[in-house]
Amino acid sequence: MRDSIGLVGIFQIVILFILLFTGIMALTINNSNAFGVKDEILTVIDFNNGEFIDDEGNLDAEIVEAMEYNSYRNTGRCPEGWTGFDRNGTETDGEASVCVQCVNISKSVDKYYSKLGGNVATESNDEYSIVDYYYRVQVFYQLDIPVLEQAFNFKTNGESKLIYGKNALIPEMCKQ
Repeated sequence: MRDSIGLVGIFQIVILFILLFTGIMALTINNSNAFGVKDEILTVIDFNNGEFIDDEGNLDAEIVEAMEYNSYRNTGRCPEGWTGFDRNGTETDGEASVCVQCVNISKSVDKYYSKLGGNVATESNDEYSIVDYYYRVQVFYQLDIPVLEQAFNFKTNGESKLIYGKNALIPEMCKQ
C-alpha cells in the first residue's frame, strides 16, 4: 500500500511537469507567431515609406494578407494614443489585432530647440519643410490554455525605420 501511495505522488509530479512544459511550448509558439507578424508589418511599412493605410483608412492588403497567412488571431486593447486595427484591416476602438502609433520626431525636436530661438524642423507647408517620423507597432499573443488564456495577454512591440518626407505629405496619424 505504501508503494502505491508513493507512486501516486510521483505520477502527480510528472503530470504537473507535462502541463508546465505544454504551457511553455504554447506560449513560445504564440510569441514567435506574433513576433513574425510584427516583423512582416514593419517590413511593409518600411518598404512603402510609411504609406500602409489606403484611401478608406484601412490597413494595406499586404498587412492583412500577412496576418491571414500566419493565422494571427489574437486581440488586445491598444494603449492611449495608438490606433487599433482588426484582422480585416479596419480601424477599431475596441479589441484590436494590431496597434500602430506614429511618432513625429520633428515636432519633438522643435519643442526643445524653440527655447534656443529657432526651429530645426519647420511646421510650415512650404516645399523646403522636411519632417521625420517613425511608426511603433504592437501585436498581442496569449497563453493558449483554456482557463489561463483570459488572465494573461502579452504583447510585443517594434519600431520602423525613420521616414523622411515633406510636411505637406505627412500622414494624418502623425499630425496629432
